[in-house]
Amino acid sequence: HILQTLLHFLQIFNSYCLMLVVMTYNIWLILSICLGASLGYYAFAWREREPHFDNDCCY
Repeated sequence: HILQTLLHFLQIFNSYCLMLVVMTYNIWLILSICLGASLGYYAFAWREREPHFDNDCCY
């Protein structure tokens, strides 16, 4: 539970820091945040093309 709490803290801290960066209204910083989020989604949010079923049953 301590690890989950630490990860939650880091996520909230990161969110507030990014919010403060956006509040500077610096368009280049805002674009870099959006680009980084998009590249992170592209790199780590892969979906399986075919559904995968975990069935122990064989026909």
